Amino acid sequence: MALWAKIQSLNNDCQRQILSLYDEDHKDYRFPIEVRNLFAQAIEEAVCGGGITLEKGLDPYNTQHRDSIINFFKGLAGLLEERLGNPQSGDQFFTRHKLSESLTNIKEKSQNDPLGMFEHIRNRIKVEMDLIAQHEAASNNDSLHEKDIIMDNIQDIKSQIASCGNILKDIHTNEEHFALNCNKKQEIEGILTNPEQLRSLILQCPDYEMRLRENLATLEGLLQQNIRTLQILMQRFEQTISNNLKLVMVLKGQIVNDKLAIWKHEQQQMANGINKTHSVSLDKLQVWCEELSELIWKNYLQLKEAERMLQNGAMQTGNASDLTFVQSHTEEVVKLLEDLLNHSLIVEDQPPQIIKMKTKFPKPVVVSLLVGKRLNIQMNAPSLSTTIISEEQAKNLNITDQVEIIGEITNGSSPMDCREDMKRLSVTFKSMQLKTIKRTDRRGSVTSERVMEEKSCLYFACSATVGPLMFRVSTISLPVVVISHGSQEALAVATISWDNAFGEIGRVPFKVRTTAAWSEVSQILNAKFVEVAKRGLTEGNLACLAQKAFRHRRPQPETISWAELCKDNLPGRNFTFWAWFHTALKLIEKKETHLKELWSKGLIMGFIEREAAEDLISHCEPGTFLLRFADSIAGAITITLLAKPGTVVSLSPFQMLDLQSRKLAMSIKELDKLKYLYQEPQLVHKDDAFGSFYDKENTQTAATGTNGSNPYVPLVPTIPDGGDTASGSQTPVPTYDGSCSNQRWSHGSLPGLSPIHVEQSHSPFFAQPPSPYEIQTMSTVMMPMDGVYTDELSATGFLNLPRTTNISSSLDTPKPDSQQHFSFANTTGFDDLITVNLKDAAESMDIQQ
Repeated sequence: MALWAKIQSLNNDCQRQILSLYDEDHKDYRFPIEVRNLFAQAIEEAVCGGGITLEKGLDPYNTQHRDSIINFFKGLAGLLEERLGNPQSGDQFFTRHKLSESLTNIKEKSQNDPLGMFEHIRNRIKVEMDLIAQHEAASNNDSLHEKDIIMDNIQDIKSQIASCGNILKDIHTNEEHFALNCNKKQEIEGILTNPEQLRSLILQCPDYEMRLRENLATLEGLLQQNIRTLQILMQRFEQTISNNLKLVMVLKGQIVNDKLAIWKHEQQQMANGINKTHSVSLDKLQVWCEELSELIWKNYLQLKEAERMLQNGAMQTGNASDLTFVQSHTEEVVKLLEDLLNHSLIVEDQPPQIIKMKTKFPKPVVVSLLVGKRLNIQMNAPSLSTTIISEEQAKNLNITDQVEIIGEITNGSSPMDCREDMKRLSVTFKSMQLKTIKRTDRRGSVTSERVMEEKSCLYFACSATVGPLMFRVSTISLPVVVISHGSQEALAVATISWDNAFGEIGRVPFKVRTTAAWSEVSQILNAKFVEVAKRGLTEGNLACLAQKAFRHRRPQPETISWAELCKDNLPGRNFTFWAWFHTALKLIEKKETHLKELWSKGLIMGFIEREAAEDLISHCEPGTFLLRFADSIAGAITITLLAKPGTVVSLSPFQMLDLQSRKLAMSIKELDKLKYLYQEPQLVHKDDAFGSFYDKENTQTAATGTNGSNPYVPLVPTIPDGGDTASGSQTPVPTYDGSCSNQRWSHGSLPGLSPIHVEQSHSPFFAQPPSPYEIQTMSTVMMPMDGVYTDELSATGFLNLPRTTNISSSLDTPKPDSQQHFSFANTTGFDDLITVNLKDAAESMDIQQ
């Protein structure tokens, strides 16, 4: 419970990350935050052993802990059943629904995959621990360093402003004395100018006139002294207020130009997945900004008071330059306040940086005004509006606040609010979407920029009232790229990732350099995989990527340009480096491919060149294999296998559709020649590595049928090992001259393999379906789509054929590099007549990658 209690005390940023962590949609493991909250003590006891580290807890990688993990889930299921059986008065319907779903999932996983479920929970606890450690480190840094500098400076300026206030009080006191003396002087002058009154007073006191004139002279002296004092005080005021404003500007530089700018830059890097937390929390920044706004406002009030005195009081007889000084400094303070308001209006939760038109933003956009509450702006709550502007308009915002709308955003206007549960004056846009966009006119332009490289941003603006002042306050989001089709996503992601990584603090929007060190680029690539699958790239992966990106040359220094990364095709390929990398990333990310967990568990080696993969397994046990991304096809994964000593083969790559139609783990299971997964530095039997991912229920159903019968003869795929072909009579391929087919069965022999059993399908084109047949030995052949045999490979190295195929091999004739090719020979144009039962595994035996 100690860990969860610490989570409750984290700042808003960290708590938002925790909510996001448990809100992640996971198809197989459902573990909502409600379960974490209700049964925190039991969960932490199992995962952490009652401590705050993982060392004392249960380990899903330790087989001896399996029974304890199963018992933990049984206990947790019991707690859930008890809670559902005795619902609390505060439980909402949705809470009970989530608890019920979790109970079902926990019961299922405790039987089928307890270790995987426990690892899922353990990983989330690990993230919690990391966030707590980072928060405590940042808090210590705040307390030991930031507080000593920023807050001490704030206190110093407060004392200086108080001194300035005392000077104004002295001025006010002297002004009162001046007014009193003026009144006395006027009374004396009134008597002296009234002869009748003066004669009557002289009759009573003969020396009365002399005394009056002496008092008048004294008062004139006092008035002159009052004026001199006021002038001295005014000089002191001007010096003090000038010094205070200089201190305030320095403080503003520390807070706004340094700390807040760093926070925004870190937010940009976090969008790339590079940083996880901010060096300074937003709550701390808000305190500093509020203190700064109060200092600026006090200076404003003091200047307005001095202006009043100069215009209306005794000081109006002073030097006219004093009034000019006060008025000019008042304008300076107003500009300071306006600048602070604009910088403190921040996009707390950014919009998606890849925006697809007419699609609702996946997450709410939150815009906050850090100084809103301190300046009581919420008393006249401003309404925030949202538009989208071009990069060129964003550059000119410091010149004019007039913007040209280039797109229509729906649900983009709302008043700012400061509810009790919110620390800041903010607004949350929950249903924002971009309806239309006006593209930049490129006719006659020599620029090579494409739609996916065209950067825009969201522009947020409102009118804020502070006392008698009205300000136009605005801010912009991180750069966004608007796309209309999924095919534009890869380059759009590259554009945004490059900008997030290499956009400098205080830059002109959205200026970015065109070259970068490979170490910086590799950090981006690694972060992408960490974000998607919780496991980054190894040193070997990064070395392979470097070789690919630099076209197998290593320049010194190792810098790469934007064009080399994203615009220039790789040698001999029709795709760029980024397209190749991004499609591999999407292959892992897509739920339908079932590869994310394989990657996170280290079962996919991924980025490794074919030659390097061959060298790794060439001295291992026959049947050793590894999984890597294909070199010549973007967005595909292939299997490199040691078929027999000295013979390494690469199977035809599995692409997105292949993996969606059948799990890679199931294909690996049914390929007999695949025995040991190469997982450096050891070999792991494929059942131990992939067993938890086998689709056991589907396998049993397919083998027995729903009524216990076997609906087809199951395929047992085999990969030839290059040995002698089995002897025996050659069985001719039956012929069918169906007029509806664009390809015909023909007599002859095809490359040798064991008999392939096919599912018999009743088709209106056949009175009887074709019988299974044997493929006999011959040289490598390939059947192109037009039905003509050829012994040449296609230009790309791969040939896409219909799924109804027979498998052929050329292992009888070893190649010079000891690598063998697999190929398919198409035998029919009717995909619905003969269906290979493991079609994706059969496809995987096409030709060498």
